[in-house]
Parts: sequence; C-alpha cells; structure tokens
Amino acid sequence: MVDFALALFVAGLDLAAFWDNGDGGNADHADQMLLDTAAGYRMNPMHIGLGLLFTAANATMLPLQTSDPRLYGLAARADSGRLRVLLLNKRPALATLSLRLPASLAPLTRGTSMVDTSDHWGAAVHTPVQCEDGRCLASLPALSFTMLESESQEK
Repeated sequence: MVDFALALFVAGLDLAAFWDNGDGGNADHADQMLLDTAAGYRMNPMHIGLGLLFTAANATMLPLQTSDPRLYGLAARADSGRLRVLLLNKRPALATLSLRLPASLAPLTRGTSMVDTSDHWGAAVHTPVQCEDGRCLASLPALSFTMLESESQEK
C-alpha cells in the first residue's frame, strides 16, 4: 500500500482513496485491511508508512536518483526549507544509501524507518544519517520505508 501511495506522489496525482478500511469482522481478512477488529481495531502497519509519506504533502518535489533501482522514492522541500527524502528499500537486506545534495539544501540530520517486527505489526525506528560536504550516507533497514529529513531553514 505504501509503495502504491508513493507511486501516486511521484506521478503527481494528488487524490486517492483507500475505501475498504475495516475487515468487516472477518479474521481471515485482518492482515489486508487498515483496521483489525479482532485486535481492538489496531491499525495495519501501513499507517506508519502513510504517515511518513504524508509529511511530503504540499511540498516542492525535487529530482531524486539512487544508484540502485530497488532503492527509490522522492525528495520534497517544504516552504520552511526542510528537506525530506522518502525511500523504499525492497531488498531483503540492509542497503547503504549514498546521496549527493546541492549546497543550497540543508544536510539531512535524522531518519525514521517503517520496519517489520516479529509479530508483523511493524514499528517506526530511528535510522541514522550522516552528511558531510554535501554527501549523505544512511543504512536503510531491509524491506523498509524510510524518511530522512533536514532541519527547517526558517528564520
């Protein structure tokens, strides 16, 4: 679902609906829906990724290229100057990302990744990112959706 929503953002579409939110009380559909009624209406882990993606709404999209086609996503700059880079790692292993940023953009300072957990409810975890002289490095967890972001440049 997060991959689909990311594709909509990249394509420039600004409206979509995820109509079927509940499992209708069918336990065999619970892992496919946004809400699991048998688990106290617990939300599917996709809500973590959709929340990260939402941070790029109403921002200016910037070109983004990676050296690995299985690490893809988008870059967006908010009016505040905050840069956000959102990336899917479709590899079943940790992937090292190297990005070059123009000098006009603030360096990326923190990261958050949506990852799977042993109970498959997912979690948002801290992802370190280091930038020096316009080059940023981050290790993206296996099968994850990650947001790397800079500080706001508002004065």
